[in-house]
Amino acid sequence: MLQIQAVRTILTAAAGIGALFGLVMIARRQQLQEVAHDLDREVARDNRHDATERRITELYMAAAEQLGHARAAVRLAALHALDRLGQNDVNHRQVIADIWCSYLRQPFALPARFTSISHTKKQPVSDSARADYFSDPEPDSGMDSADLEYEVRATAQRLLASHLRDPREEADRNDKPPPITSEGFWGLSGIDLTGATLINAEFIGCWLESANFSLTEFYGVAMFFEAQFQDVAMFVGAQFDGDAEFGKTQFYKDAVFAAAKFRNNTGFNSTRFKERATFGGAHFGRDTEFDEAQFDGDAVFNMAQFGEDAAFTGTQFTGTASYNEAQFGRDAWFNETRFGEATVFAGAQFGGEARFDNARFRGAAWFDGVAIADRIARRDATQFGGEVGFDKVVAVMNPGKKRLHMWPSGWALEEDPEGLPGWGRLRKEPMPSNPKLDSPVSE
Repeated sequence: MLQIQAVRTILTAAAGIGALFGLVMIARRQQLQEVAHDLDREVARDNRHDATERRITELYMAAAEQLGHARAAVRLAALHALDRLGQNDVNHRQVIADIWCSYLRQPFALPARFTSISHTKKQPVSDSARADYFSDPEPDSGMDSADLEYEVRATAQRLLASHLRDPREEADRNDKPPPITSEGFWGLSGIDLTGATLINAEFIGCWLESANFSLTEFYGVAMFFEAQFQDVAMFVGAQFDGDAEFGKTQFYKDAVFAAAKFRNNTGFNSTRFKERATFGGAHFGRDTEFDEAQFDGDAVFNMAQFGEDAAFTGTQFTGTASYNEAQFGRDAWFNETRFGEATVFAGAQFGGEARFDNARFRGAAWFDGVAIADRIARRDATQFGGEVGFDKVVAVMNPGKKRLHMWPSGWALEEDPEGLPGWGRLRKEPMPSNPKLDSPVSE
C-alpha cells in the first residue's frame, strides 16, 4: 500500500508539473502573438505615415511643377491644391505660405491697366477691381498673359491674407496670437515678401508674426488697416504707388520704413508704435496723416520729404521726435500734439504753414536752421517744458495781414541784410537790464 501511494503521489506531481508547463507555454504563445500583433500594427502605422508623406511629397512636387505651367488655370489649381493641403495638415502650413511668398517674389510685368497708377492722384478700389481681386478668373478667358498672371497672383495674395487675418473682434484683439483654425488663421511664424510685386494688397486685420516687405512694390491700394505686427516690421525701400492705409495698425516692435516711397496719399491715423518707428529718408508724395497716432518709442523722420500737407494733429510722442532736415512741401499741422523727451526740427524746411496750436513740448525743443516759406503759427496755449532752440531759423518777413507769425516768447524775426530779399532771421531778443515783473521776456 505504501508503494502504491508513493507511485500515485509521484504520478500526481508529474501531472501537475506537466499542466503547469502547458500553462506556461500557452501564456508564452499568447505573449508572442500579442507582440507580433503590436508589431504588425506599428508596421502598418509606419506604412500609412510613409504613404502619407509620399503623397504629400508628390503633391508638393506636382504643385511646384504646376506653378511653373504656362497655363494660368493650371497655376491656379496648384495654389488651391496647396491651400487644401494646408487645411488638412498643420505641419505644412508654413512651407505652403513660403511657397506662395516665393511665387509672389518672382519678377512680374504689370498689366497695361496698372502702368499709369503712379500718375494719378487717387486710386480708389472700384467695384470691378475688387470683384477681380476677390474672385478667381475663368480659365483661358481670352485675357493676355500679363492679365492672367495678375489674376493668379491676386489669388495667391488672397489665400495668404485669408490665413493671416485675425478672426477676433476688434475689442478682443491684443498682443497674443489668435486661435488657430483649419480654414482660417494658420498661425504662421512669418512671411517674406522682399522685393515682391503686389497689386491691390489687402492685409486688413491681419496678424503678422514676422513680416518683411523691404523693396516690395505696391500697386493700386495697399491696405493694412487694423493689422498687427508682432515682431519687427520691415518696409525698407518699399514703394507704394497707390494710396497706403495703415490706420489703427499696431506695431508691437520696431517699424522700419526707412527710404520708403509713398507716391499717393498715406494714412497712419490712430496707429500705435510701441517701440522705435523709423521713417528716415522716406518720401511722402501727397497728403500724409498721422492724426492721433501714438509713438511710445523714438520717432525718426530725419530727411523725410512730405510732398503736400502733413498732419500730426493730436499725435503723442513719448520718446524723441526727430525731424532733422525734413522737408514739408506744404502745410504741416502739429495742433494738439504732445511731444515727449526731446523734439528736434534742426534744418527742417516748411513750404507752407507750420502750425503748433495748443501743442505741448515736455522736453527740449530744437528748431535750429529751420526755413519757413509761409509762416509759423502757435497759440498762447502752446507750451515748452524744456529748453527751446531757434538758432538760424529763417522765414518770410511779411506772410500777410491775416497770416502773421507767432513766435515763442523771447524770439523775434528781424531783417537779415545778408539773406534773401523778403526773408528774415529769427533772433533771441536781448534781456532788458531791468525787466518788469510782467515782462514776457523775463520768464
